[in-house]
Amino acid sequence: MKPLLLFLLLFLYGCAVKTWDVVGQSELSNGLRVSIRTNAWEYSPSNLENYVLPIYLEVENLSDVPLFLRREDVYIVDNKGNQYNSLEPRDVAGILRDYSSIGFSFSIGYWSSPIGIWWWPYYTIPYGERTYPDIINKAFTFGQIRPKNKISGFIYFPKMPKEVESITLYVKEYKFQLRSKQN
Repeated sequence: MKPLLLFLLLFLYGCAVKTWDVVGQSELSNGLRVSIRTNAWEYSPSNLENYVLPIYLEVENLSDVPLFLRREDVYIVDNKGNQYNSLEPRDVAGILRDYSSIGFSFSIGYWSSPIGIWWWPYYTIPYGERTYPDIINKAFTFGQIRPKNKISGFIYFPKMPKEVESITLYVKEYKFQLRSKQN
C-alpha cells in the first residue's frame, strides 16, 4: 500500500503545473501604469498553463499624449540569463489543435455470406479543427494607447523549464520579479 501511495504522490507532483507569484507591483512612471497578474487564466482551454505561460497585462495611459507599446517591449529573462519573447496568440492556438486520431475498430456483422468478426485500424479526418477563440479574444493587443485609456489582455510566453526558479518580466522600463511556487 505504501509503495502505491508513494508512486501516486510522485506522479501527481510530476504532473503539477509550475505557478508564479509576483513579487511587488509597478508604480506610476511617465504617465504610464502597468500591472500584471499571474495564474489568471480561467478560460478555454482550461489546461493552457500546461503548454504556455499566460500573463495578464494591464497598461494604463494617464498622460495627455498617446503612448506606444510594441511586442518587442515585453519579454522575460530567467535567473540563468535566457531571454524569452512573447508568442503570437495564433501560434499558441496552433500548439493546441488536434488534427487527427488513430485507433482500432471492432465489429460483428453479416456480410452477404457467413457471419464474421472483423477488426481493422482506422484513421479519422476530423470534421473540424478544435479552436480556442479565448486565446485570441483575450490576448493583449499591442499598439497605440490613447490618452486616459487602458489596454488589457493576456500575453503568452513559452513554458518555463523546470530548473528556472525566478523570472523577470520587462514591460518597457518596468520590471516585475516572479518566483516559482513549485521547485
